[in-house]
Amino acid sequence: MALLYKRKRYLNFQFIFTDMAKHAKDTLTIAAIFLLVLTISFFLYLFNFMDTAFDEDFYKKEFKEYNVYETLSGNDIEKINKDVLNYLRFEDEEKLVDNGFFTEREKMHLLDVKDIIQVTVRLYYFLLALLLFLLFLLIILLMNPLRIIKYLGIIFLVSGGLSILFTLVIFFLVNTDFSTSFSTFHNLFFEPGTFLFDGNIENIVNLYPEMLFFDITKEIVTNTMRLSFLMLIMGSLFLVIKRYVEKQKNI
Repeated sequence: MALLYKRKRYLNFQFIFTDMAKHAKDTLTIAAIFLLVLTISFFLYLFNFMDTAFDEDFYKKEFKEYNVYETLSGNDIEKINKDVLNYLRFEDEEKLVDNGFFTEREKMHLLDVKDIIQVTVRLYYFLLALLLFLLFLLIILLMNPLRIIKYLGIIFLVSGGLSILFTLVIFFLVNTDFSTSFSTFHNLFFEPGTFLFDGNIENIVNLYPEMLFFDITKEIVTNTMRLSFLMLIMGSLFLVIKRYVEKQKNI
């Protein structure tokens, strides 16, 4: 009887432990799926920001459109722009850009911009690493190829839809009144008065006119919308593949 009682206790303990492990695995799976949806949605914006904000060919097109070459004739605009982009993206030290084209006040603003850009760049690489980790974790947790395809399909659909929703909101704000949105952004991230410049004596607003930032924002929003629709297509395709494989198994 004692041996039977111990055996029963052992089986009960084993059942409880197995049930707890399954519950913990299910909870971890749901958390990984939720985090993947959010991570992908934000990553799409940062990916397009990185792709657009540091694209020298994009700036060349913008400089032509807004007559920057004519306004600042006598200056090597493309070299100045390249130096600024490299400074914003790669310069780690808290020092002013080494360029005689800008006044000290403009250089201080570029330093402030650099701090924000580098936080954004670090966030981009963090989200990339997190995205790869979560995908690997989800594959380990699910194990079954059909379940992996199913949940990846759901993740792509939801994250694509969420990105489209965010994109529509941003698109509305930008197209309704970009100047107000642009001013609100600067007031949130910069000290008052540090971002207002006189184009007659300061070059930064002639090199980077406000409409150039409108075009950057529009480009990021447009490319994010395209990738979001691609995510919807991929998600739908994954779910179709999953259903097709299941039907083939039942034949």
